[in-house]
Amino acid sequence: MKVTRRRLATMAAGTILPLPFVRRSAAAVRVSIAAPGGIIQQVFQAAVIDPFRRLRPDIEINYYPTSNPAQVLGLLRQNPRAPQFDAVILSPRIGLAATAANLLEPLKPETMPVLANLVPAARLEGLDGAALMIDSLAIAHVPDATTREITSWRILWDPGAVSRIAVPAPPDPVGIGLTLVAAMLFARGIDRQSLDGAINSIRHMAPRVISWHPRPDVCEFLIDESASIGPSWNATGQVRARRNPIRLRMAVPGDAVVRDIHTIHVVRNTPRAEAAHAFVAHALGVEAQTRIADMLFMTPVNAQVRLAPETARRIVLLADPKAPLVGIDSPEIEALRGVIVAGWRDRILR
Repeated sequence: MKVTRRRLATMAAGTILPLPFVRRSAAAVRVSIAAPGGIIQQVFQAAVIDPFRRLRPDIEINYYPTSNPAQVLGLLRQNPRAPQFDAVILSPRIGLAATAANLLEPLKPETMPVLANLVPAARLEGLDGAALMIDSLAIAHVPDATTREITSWRILWDPGAVSRIAVPAPPDPVGIGLTLVAAMLFARGIDRQSLDGAINSIRHMAPRVISWHPRPDVCEFLIDESASIGPSWNATGQVRARRNPIRLRMAVPGDAVVRDIHTIHVVRNTPRAEAAHAFVAHALGVEAQTRIADMLFMTPVNAQVRLAPETARRIVLLADPKAPLVGIDSPEIEALRGVIVAGWRDRILR
């Protein structure tokens, strides 16, 4: 069965908002971008795509929401000489696989000057593309005036402070991320040797966990009053907390940082390469990166961005912009995924 663009949009997760009507000339170049659906699409549309449309009315951006980056890779592999998309947002692991398959166009500073303004960590080795925005694992919780400000992940292990925890179990990325947090807190590192201590620590949390299921997500458990706290990706949590301030708040502890990196690419063999490059350059620019931080609460990658104090308080900044970025699906973390899933299956969920 061939996956058409219409079918792809139908399969995507989340509620898709209709695109605002914009009057276009018949000569407008139509650039198709495949990227995450749901809340990320809704906010990315307002933060990046709509301002670009006003700047470049000669280029129309068609956003095709996807459920995960692996889905996009499969579609690119179907017909690499006539790709369905002109630009894509992926993850480092999938981006490296697409680079190895010669499906992406290298981004070069001489043709895209904005690349020189990115933090060094944004140029991932071996990747035809660049990091676009960086999410972080955070703690979603119900606001309570009697509860102290959450500044550490250790609160999840404090039975006197919290109860009714919701945790999506691996292979869900949030569960993988929480295991890495536990490894950093209680085993002093992220490697195979540290995972044993991490699994043991989560077993101690287990009596207060009301659900290990990834659906509904942690934020939904809090909003409907089934749970009081749990790990969640910061971007979606902050956006939902802004919409549900009574039942949901986010804390971003800095004592253990787990990141989710979104990368952006121009697809090789697209006949609209010039327009696709223009959009990617815009997304990496100062104005778009500032809006990504202010509206989507992801860490920007443009070194020239100056964040408002309130925005900086709600995201996890890069401790060292020159240090290599490690995300939830970076190769060094991906190598641990099987061990983590097996440990949960055998020692927690059973």
